[in-house]
Amino acid sequence: MGMMSTREIIRMANALGIEIDYSTMRFWQKRGLIPKPVRGPVRYGRGSRGYYDTAVIERLGFIREIQKTYSLGLNTIREELDRIDRRNAESGSADKSKPFRERLEELQQEHEAETKQTILAIVARAMGVAPNDIASVMIRKKDGQTVRFLTE
Repeated sequence: MGMMSTREIIRMANALGIEIDYSTMRFWQKRGLIPKPVRGPVRYGRGSRGYYDTAVIERLGFIREIQKTYSLGLNTIREELDRIDRRNAESGSADKSKPFRERLEELQQEHEAETKQTILAIVARAMGVAPNDIASVMIRKKDGQTVRFLTE
């Protein structure tokens, strides 16, 4: 992948629906969630500018997604990123975005299982039975549709 300036990375991320700005990137960088940019010369004028590998966009999207959807704290996010980084290093795969997608799918499945357990606990309590005694739950929505799930 290529290198892009921080400004270009932010623009591309925003175009992809990842809400990010310069101060957020600096904050995440200071917290160890994203790497420091590589310093390089500007194309015009004097001084230097920060450049990131374009693969950082997957990382930014992952961080933002699990922050919004699962309300995970920065320490937990860093642990998730460390696991993904180890998985990437061990696999040696060219597709560095795959572990991010896989982990998001795993988190979605875990979230759905937790939601299911919460619904079962609420229904069981309302019925005065143990959650293990419920085989299935059917909910009829106002529009007439039904949602049914098995407890197993």
